[in-house]
Amino acid sequence: MTDLWLTLCCSCVRVHPLLDLITWTGEWSQPSCASALLANVSDPTGSKHPTPRELLLPFLEVVRSVETSGPITRGALLSVQKLLAEGTIDPNHPGAAEAVQDAARAVTSCRFEATDPGADEVVLAAILHVLLTLLRCPAGQLLANQDVCDAVRACFRIGYGQGGRECSRLLRDVARNTVEEMMALLFSQLEEMIRRLKEEDAQHRTSSNALDGPREEGSSGDYAEAAGSVPDSPRAYKPYNISCLSEMFAFVCSLISPHQHSEVRVHCLGIISTAIDAGGEAMKQVPELMAIIQSQLGRSCIHCAPSTTLEELAALSALHLKLFALFGPAILPQVKAFIDYVLLPIAEGKAGTFSLDMQEVAVDAIVDFCRHTDFVRDVYRMYDCELTQPNAFELLVGLLSRSAFPVNSILGPIHLLSLEGLLVVMTGMQERAEQASDASASSQPPSPTGVSAGLSSENGVVPDLVLLHDSVGKEVSLQDMRKKKRLKEEFATGVEHFNRDPSKGFEYLQAVCLLPKPLTSSSVGAFLRHTPGLDKTILGEYLGEPDEFNVEVLKAFIKLFDVRELSLDLALRMFMESFRLPGEAQKISRILENFASHYHKECQDETFKSEDVVYVLCYSIIMLNTDQHNAQVKKKMTLEDFIRNNRKINEGEDLPREFLEDIFYSIATDEIRVEDVNGLGFGDIGAGKWSDVVSRSRVLASTAVDPRVLGLSLDMDMFAKLWNPAIAAISVVFDYAEDEVLLERALNGYLCVAQIAATYKMTQVIDTLIVSMCKFTSLLTPSGESNRVASFGQDARARSAALAVFTITNRFGDYVRSGWWNIVDCVTRLYTIGALPPAVTEQLDEGMDSDRPRIAGRPAIQASKKNSSASSLLKQLGLLLSLEGSDDEGDAMNPAESEAVGLATECIEACHIGEIFADSKFLQGDALVHLARALVWAADAGQAEDFSDYEQEVCAVFCLQILVGTALRNRDRIHLLWPLLSSYFNKVLTEQQAPVPVIEHAALELLHLSRRLLPYKEDIAEELLSSLNKISCLEPKIFGAMAPKVAAEIVLLLKGSVKYIHSKSEWETICSLLTLTASYPQAYPAGLEALSVVVLSEGVRSSHFEPLLESIVKHVESPVATEEQCVSALELMGELGMGLVKDHTSIYSLDDGTVEFLDHWGSLIGRLGGCCIWARIVPREQALNTLHKVLAAAEPLSLPASTWRDCLQQVILRIVDELTRMSSLKRPANQPSFKKSLRLASSLMCKVFLQYLTVFSQLDDFTQVWLSVLSRLEDCLKLASHGSTEEEEELAEAIPQHLKNLLLVMSSQGILVESREELWDSTWMKAQTISPSFSPSMLSSPA
Repeated sequence: MTDLWLTLCCSCVRVHPLLDLITWTGEWSQPSCASALLANVSDPTGSKHPTPRELLLPFLEVVRSVETSGPITRGALLSVQKLLAEGTIDPNHPGAAEAVQDAARAVTSCRFEATDPGADEVVLAAILHVLLTLLRCPAGQLLANQDVCDAVRACFRIGYGQGGRECSRLLRDVARNTVEEMMALLFSQLEEMIRRLKEEDAQHRTSSNALDGPREEGSSGDYAEAAGSVPDSPRAYKPYNISCLSEMFAFVCSLISPHQHSEVRVHCLGIISTAIDAGGEAMKQVPELMAIIQSQLGRSCIHCAPSTTLEELAALSALHLKLFALFGPAILPQVKAFIDYVLLPIAEGKAGTFSLDMQEVAVDAIVDFCRHTDFVRDVYRMYDCELTQPNAFELLVGLLSRSAFPVNSILGPIHLLSLEGLLVVMTGMQERAEQASDASASSQPPSPTGVSAGLSSENGVVPDLVLLHDSVGKEVSLQDMRKKKRLKEEFATGVEHFNRDPSKGFEYLQAVCLLPKPLTSSSVGAFLRHTPGLDKTILGEYLGEPDEFNVEVLKAFIKLFDVRELSLDLALRMFMESFRLPGEAQKISRILENFASHYHKECQDETFKSEDVVYVLCYSIIMLNTDQHNAQVKKKMTLEDFIRNNRKINEGEDLPREFLEDIFYSIATDEIRVEDVNGLGFGDIGAGKWSDVVSRSRVLASTAVDPRVLGLSLDMDMFAKLWNPAIAAISVVFDYAEDEVLLERALNGYLCVAQIAATYKMTQVIDTLIVSMCKFTSLLTPSGESNRVASFGQDARARSAALAVFTITNRFGDYVRSGWWNIVDCVTRLYTIGALPPAVTEQLDEGMDSDRPRIAGRPAIQASKKNSSASSLLKQLGLLLSLEGSDDEGDAMNPAESEAVGLATECIEACHIGEIFADSKFLQGDALVHLARALVWAADAGQAEDFSDYEQEVCAVFCLQILVGTALRNRDRIHLLWPLLSSYFNKVLTEQQAPVPVIEHAALELLHLSRRLLPYKEDIAEELLSSLNKISCLEPKIFGAMAPKVAAEIVLLLKGSVKYIHSKSEWETICSLLTLTASYPQAYPAGLEALSVVVLSEGVRSSHFEPLLESIVKHVESPVATEEQCVSALELMGELGMGLVKDHTSIYSLDDGTVEFLDHWGSLIGRLGGCCIWARIVPREQALNTLHKVLAAAEPLSLPASTWRDCLQQVILRIVDELTRMSSLKRPANQPSFKKSLRLASSLMCKVFLQYLTVFSQLDDFTQVWLSVLSRLEDCLKLASHGSTEEEEELAEAIPQHLKNLLLVMSSQGILVESREELWDSTWMKAQTISPSFSPSMLSSPA
């Protein structure tokens, strides 16, 4: 107490001057109070201490006094403030409550004599400070509800003038700040009030149970109800509670009205925002506050929109954003209504003459809503996925997309904000996708099993719209949401048909199983009641039709209106706002009769004695609405007129006057309006519509959906609606952007779209994105500039677009499909203009064989375009010269062009184009196939029409090389690519319509591809090798130019893959190509090498013997082969024969291989025999030696006698005969003769006959065979009879010797004996013809 007295004493030091002033002026009617107060305060040792009320009473009397001047009143107020601020009033004192309540009432009712405005406002400011201090002080908790409310209202009166007098700006600001501080202070105690009420309620329940026994559940009521029932009796001194906060909040909300000044509304919006910040989550637990926010505040904000200012619009938007952030789905319908009726009309410029600044604020507000994590998801889930609600998410996306398009080609803040809104939505999706990828899938809770009854149009089951409407706000699974969305889209189509012709609409809905067959009144009524987008005029006409079915539909339609707790005017509003009344009186009467019957039955209001009363009153309300709000009605109906018109309608009695007055003022102040398909418009929402909004918010307030339940699937559905307008908006901003910041922002948007699309594997999005971005690279646009590389480097937009395109392709190539066409087109354009640096081509060649042709780094096509009709050789020569002179060309550029070329090079290197194709082995199968298709298209000379012929050639070859490289990098998946490759090679090599260089490279790349794939893909070996047949069908001039390369490729193919070639058809393909190479001198050695690889390393196979032999023979007979080459070919043929003899048992089976072997044997001997009569002497002699070698080696084969007879007669004797004939011909002296060859042939004949004499002797016609040999010897001897040349002499000497050997051997083997008379006689007769010295006696003489 000592401290308290010290404080009082200090206070009284300041009070003395005030008391002296009051006493001197005589303005205090009771100076004894002051004396007593001074006596008590000045004597701290006194036995009697003043009560709190006694301390304040003298000052409060001054404050209450009307006759007190302003300065004295201010002094009293400051004294009261000082006492309160210093804690003089102990809240625990029994009289503290009475003291503070007296102080509050005195200050709020303060009156004083006015002087000048400035001095008066000082007093008013003091009142504000005292009231604020009163609430802040510890004893302020003891104020009653009415005291607090009066204090707040007093501050409002001060802030906005008093007694018709305007206050200064300073005082107004002080008053506003005071009110805001009061509201913040009061609502910050809300949570504590709720806790205290819960404790009191619990104590009350406990005491009731103890006294009265068990209590029925719910009998005690809610704590908010308890707060509302607290009496405000001054004797009870009940502290203020939640009821006070609710009353103040409702009071402030009531000031947000079109009738108030905009400045007042802005102030009130700030106060409400402050209260919400202070109350926070606790406000959700107070139904009274929630009811004010949901019912009163939202509609008031919408109605103020037509007269709003820039500041007010910003405040309204901020408030609704704050409401949604705090209350979520519980306030979402009101927030959506605010967006629909305020922000959207302003943002789209449909709300009168609002400035661009207002539009900017509206768009900015929409973007702020989109920034909220759950806003767009809740909107999509609760509106776009609900059959009975219009699409909200799609509406927002459409607005932002449209607003991003500049009208006059100049980007403004609205366009950029609109783009920002779209990017904000996508950024949220991207962040959630990243978070989901990091989280474990097992941590996600299961999807809720919602109400899916009636949610089906599958298998002919018609969905029940009534059940679907009843399920609004209930948790449903994601699958059901998607079904609803699909059904909604189908219903939207049906609505379009209905708005044109109701019967057509019903037919369509029946066809898609959305309405039953036949139609029922309940299903049609539910469709008309709950389906958004219906034309209200057509709907009204349909409901008013007199047909029996239409009447039943009308009854079903009306039954779906829940009017049980609604007043008649509100119920009629809801009903009439759902359609437009038809024009015919009979139709109106029919509709109102059914509505009156429904309302009277459902409400059971004792006010109405019959449904006829409701019907008459409804008609009267409609007439009143027309009278009050029709501009053509000059003399308006008064209240008394309305009451007089409705006298005695209630079964001869009057309706209550208060009831009619409420109806009259409701209609007079708020017109019953009918929304069209697109809504009422700006700032205009009907009471019935708002009632639906409030009802829906209460339903959604109880909905709690865990965002993890929906996962990424909901975002994927939203993105499916978002990506197309988003890409369009980003593209238009990117197109018109003038600075790098905007370009970078747009590029980030592109990347965001790509990443989200990749997350959801939406390939169409990636493709569309690439197509859109490729347009900005300027690569696909024909350009007549000479230095296109510099032009590309000077265009920052083109460089940025190119970098983004290739970055997206590198990152998300797995999800590119048709976009590969644009990617390949851009790459070929860069290659065409010579912009691909060496590093890129090196990447493209990385991992390829060193013997494969390298990709040219810079084609330098610009020079070649000037003369596109030049020959291919000249073009290639020009290319070579341009490559050599490229440095000089670069020196000729000016500094600006050089810098631009450097920028272009840096950009292209940063694009990592080579990695796109080098890393194709990591692409998914579908992406790889589409990449191959794009390369096939480009390699098939599929470039743009602005390309010259030579440009198409070069680009086709370039793409072909990339195509083959891609195939080789993906050889493990070649089965995916081979059909495309095969089709391409077949077209190019068969039709031969492509440029010659393309055909040449196609053939070589096919060989290279086959060579690389055969060792790894035997399953497609036959297809690979059969495709090589197309090469052999090329025109000779085309094949001839590439024959050496073809032969070299075949050599490499056979060296590495000969063991993988199995079938005869495969060998025929290879050998046919080798046969063609034999006709070209430069290709001949490689072709012969290829044949030797097969014969020498692989040996002989039955599958390849015949094609191989045929190819060798062609090499032997080739006119371009030298003698040495022919000899090598013959030796190769000999090796083939020796291999046939050596490995015949392993090559040919025992059962059916004999015939095949004999065929091969006969073919080989016949081919060698043909070579023995060739005109060229050295190859001819080599052929004879080879034939002898092969025949001599065949002895172990034990061939049948008939085979040897055929060999002798058809080959050897034919050779001798032909050589004899050619030797007998006259030849020039300088031309070698055939006599040496004839000698060798006769020797061959005799040696073979002797070697296989035993076999020949077994023949039945051995004598004839023997005589044929003798005849050939005789013919040879005749040619040598002249002996004029050395060759003839050698022949003349050799023939008798051969004959002698034959006779001796035959005699020694017992073949030539006298017992065989025919043989004996004919032999010696012939022998003596050849040489008279031959006789039988020579057989008995020693050798």
